[in-house]
Amino acid sequence: MAPLPSSKKRFRSFRRDRRRLIGGAPRASSSRLQPLRRGWGVRKQYLRQYFRWLWPYRNRVFFVFFLALVGAILALALPLATKYVIDEVLISAAMPTEEKLRTLLLIAAAMTVLILVMQAIDTFRSYLMAVLNAQVIFRLRQRLFDRFLRLSLAELSDLKSGGVVSRLSQDTDKVTGMVHMGVVTPGVAAIRVVLTVSVLYWLSWPMALVATLMIPPIVVLNFLWVQRVRPIYRTMAEDREEIDARVTEIFGGIRVVRAFRRERREERAYAVAHHSVIRKKLLAEKLQLAVGAGWGLLIPGASLIIV
Repeated sequence: MAPLPSSKKRFRSFRRDRRRLIGGAPRASSSRLQPLRRGWGVRKQYLRQYFRWLWPYRNRVFFVFFLALVGAILALALPLATKYVIDEVLISAAMPTEEKLRTLLLIAAAMTVLILVMQAIDTFRSYLMAVLNAQVIFRLRQRLFDRFLRLSLAELSDLKSGGVVSRLSQDTDKVTGMVHMGVVTPGVAAIRVVLTVSVLYWLSWPMALVATLMIPPIVVLNFLWVQRVRPIYRTMAEDREEIDARVTEIFGGIRVVRAFRRERREERAYAVAHHSVIRKKLLAEKLQLAVGAGWGLLIPGASLIIV
């Protein structure tokens, strides 16, 4: 019986194949790394399927997007009000002290109402998103279960039992927040950037120019995260799927395992598989910390240059 490879050897092999794929070398023979690189045509197909799946909920998605957009616009009023207080009220020599106090009280009351309205909109939007995610997840899980029931016996034999359970539970749970992170947040973020930069150009074009120059590094950081970190999490999900399938097979045939005295080997295989997942997770965490450090230097650096 061939000895099991250690988690270190498996992790080194994973990193070699990963570097080869990211560097543009010919695709590795290992099927486990095939999902690391997908063409734009495949991504477009996934996007079409995704929006086709969301089409029955389009009115709710548009309403949630509208609420997020209103909240983003209202958030821009706070710094403008602060600017008005500093420039037109506090340092104004022509305005009497009593009038300054009355103006400050009115502005403070208006800003308090604005903050309460923004919080109410955000809370209501979050609740609508939770309801929408629950409905999408339920529909997806039900359709997936019906699909599994109608697969042929040959197709079911190719699927590992752990893979079926993983797709019905863990994979569908990961879709939670997909509408928010994939549709609402990117759209609102793009509109917020446009509005913020427009206001900055209206206030001071040199400050706006510095803020605009910070956009390309942010895009590069996000691109690095997508290229380097997300594929690792994808392979981790595949590893966990294999682990779940193996556990189901072991305890489904526990009599055979004990008859051939394979307890120790199965213990080692389980430990090695989990340890390999941990190594990948630590690699992903290290890359995320590097990207986070870039963010941590970029944002204060931009603020320092603006000042």
